[in-house]
Amino acid sequence: LSTWDEIKQFEKVVSFTDYHSLSLGALKQKYNVETKIIGGFHGLSDIYHNYGRKDKIEFKKRVNYCLSGLDKIFFFGSPDKDEAISIFSLEKKRCHLFQFGIDTSFWHPSEMENSSNFILSVGSDVNRDYETLVSSSKNYPLKIVTEKIIENSNKHPNLSLINGSLHNSKITDKDLRDLYQNAKIIVIPL
Repeated sequence: LSTWDEIKQFEKVVSFTDYHSLSLGALKQKYNVETKIIGGFHGLSDIYHNYGRKDKIEFKKRVNYCLSGLDKIFFFGSPDKDEAISIFSLEKKRCHLFQFGIDTSFWHPSEMENSSNFILSVGSDVNRDYETLVSSSKNYPLKIVTEKIIENSNKHPNLSLINGSLHNSKITDKDLRDLYQNAKIIVIPL
């Protein structure tokens, strides 16, 4: 949907991303329309915690304005939901957990014995600390799937960077599954 006029035509609109949900909440506040706006969040409390002390006050004020425009709020994880309720003083009855499942017929361990010897890390989240992972694992083969630019990546003798992200991946889900199945260790560097 590209304009608020288009959105107003619908009875309900659902957003599955943090910033889009906040934007829709702000627009509903501004234009006071009857469309029900349901906003989803992957890491609202993480966004808050990434701000410095001084900036948190203004950020919290803006987010509270946006959140008050949402009719329902959902989170993809209980920790983020609980933390956001605490930080932003949200009514629990407006907040829900969105349980999503994993296709276990596709994402499953390999049926063959694994003889690979590499570390795998995947993701483009702003909180990924690939620099520490790269500097601490120089003696081991390391494969990273990300769209992030990694400082000093050329200093790791056994690093394989695979450009990819959730929305713009250069590899298929099958390729990614094969990497997961063949990795000796999987690391999420936070």
